[in-house]
Amino acid sequence: MKLNELVSIHDEHFDTIVQSLEQIVQAMQSNTYVRTTTKSLQQLLSDIQRNPIVLVVGKEGVGKTSVINAYLRAPVLCSREQDRTKVHTLVQYGKEQHIEAAFMDGVDAIFELSKLELLTVADRFAANLLREQMEILSVSVDNPYVEPISFIDARAFDVTSTSNYYISEAIMQRLDDVFYVIRADQQVSDEEIAWLQLLNERFHIKPVCIVNFSDKPHENHENIAPYVRDMRYVNAKQLLQIADRAPNDAQFAPLDEAVAEVVQKSTLRSQKFARRLFRWLERFTLEIESLLEREPLKLAAEFAHTNVEEQQQIQKRNQAILEEYELEYESYSSLLEPIQTLFQFVRLIETRDYLLTPDTIVFTRLASDYQQVLREYRQKYSEYQELMKKLQQHTETRQKGGFLLIRKLFKEGTENVFDVSKAINQLNLQRSLLDLIYERIRTIETQLLESFPRIHRIIESFVQQRANSALQKIQHFKNSQQRDMRTFMFATRKLNEFDGVREAQQLVSMLIADLVLQDSFTDAQREMLQNWYQRIVAVEILQNNDTLQANVLEDLEIDKAYAPFQKLNLSIDMLRSDYPDVPTIMKLEDVKSES
Repeated sequence: MKLNELVSIHDEHFDTIVQSLEQIVQAMQSNTYVRTTTKSLQQLLSDIQRNPIVLVVGKEGVGKTSVINAYLRAPVLCSREQDRTKVHTLVQYGKEQHIEAAFMDGVDAIFELSKLELLTVADRFAANLLREQMEILSVSVDNPYVEPISFIDARAFDVTSTSNYYISEAIMQRLDDVFYVIRADQQVSDEEIAWLQLLNERFHIKPVCIVNFSDKPHENHENIAPYVRDMRYVNAKQLLQIADRAPNDAQFAPLDEAVAEVVQKSTLRSQKFARRLFRWLERFTLEIESLLEREPLKLAAEFAHTNVEEQQQIQKRNQAILEEYELEYESYSSLLEPIQTLFQFVRLIETRDYLLTPDTIVFTRLASDYQQVLREYRQKYSEYQELMKKLQQHTETRQKGGFLLIRKLFKEGTENVFDVSKAINQLNLQRSLLDLIYERIRTIETQLLESFPRIHRIIESFVQQRANSALQKIQHFKNSQQRDMRTFMFATRKLNEFDGVREAQQLVSMLIADLVLQDSFTDAQREMLQNWYQRIVAVEILQNNDTLQANVLEDLEIDKAYAPFQKLNLSIDMLRSDYPDVPTIMKLEDVKSES
């Protein structure tokens, strides 16, 4: 019997099987030699209650990432023509937005959402080093459109050879559906058809074909029709452009309906769960049979010759993760240090989403009003000074009897000699306007200075929380690496820690014995279960107390000191702006007395 054939489990046995599998996971968790098999079972249990997962795949340039962004109504993933997705990326719902990188050796690393471009498309040494050992990248976003469903944004399909395009068996087994993306103005290649045929025959998945760039001239796509169950036409870029103002536009219907169809048919997952359980039982059988060949003595002997390079690569990878964490801490710990003016303070708040709250938004608007009214006051004051300068020049000229100079200065005829009364009236009108603006400045300034201490505390607290979180992440990562190092060294010296595997061996044997008794399986399926049972119970796992000498790897910089958090040194006095007082009222007598 082939493992991809349908397997059935009665609903009344489902909960009992799940409980047995949870006990098996508990037993296996303490042993690092079966880590990947344990993780595979944990993933199987996790997938029972998770949202359905859709793989979005297609060749380079068809707009796979744009299609996902269009459905999400937001540019969540990096989508640029010059940068293609370089790692399979799972997009799922999460109230706390973050990125989790799962590496092939079982290590997980958590990053901020701002690192998404670095990890998915950036062509940097650190990014390429991380991606080399990365199985999948999980992105959790607070977006309501992924509450019922998750997507895997696959690397671009290699049309030169289907053998060069790899999606792991573990990922394929988790899928509930596939969206295959093509361009309306491009033909579907023979290599793509071959991959779709494999998808149909091996995984029993007939995907939905998403025809992107629907505004382009359409090519003939008859060759793909037998391998897909539906074809839906969209223009992802256009959908993203209207997403903000018209998220419920009818143009989104092809994507929304395709997703709704996947969600509705998720009740068929029990069959997929049973099929994946059979695959895991086969994997466990092979794992436990090979365990004696991988026992610590032989593993340590191989480690001395071949494993040092691998461990050094892991060290470099860990150092790259640590450096990213340190850069994150440094960006927060020194963020407030250069802030010396109100403008810098407002700019800081406006350019960082995590600092925007109702209170800080009100403060920034108040500060903007304050700066605007200051500019207006200074402009009007400058106009007042210019007019005053003319009046003073006229007065000085009259005192010297320079009538001809007046004409030359004001470029006026004798019939339009400078009107002192009019100038004084203009000055007083300007002075009245300055008085009104001055009062406005005082009012806003009072409100601004009264609210500043509270806003100061809020901003400093938010940034310090981020810095502390980054510092904790550094420490947790270092602690994790120390624990892994101690565990590794201890495991090479003491080889008798296989109690958990022995317990799992017994639990799996009991589970298989129960499955054989179920009448929902065919004779061929029962025969396969009996074969696994016999092979599992035949393995005798012995204790070994010998000790080994292991290569000692360099630790991370555990005791490295980091610069302390720099507090905000912006005071109320630094917040105030200098501006002249309102001039006194001018009278004609004042000018005459001077003359």
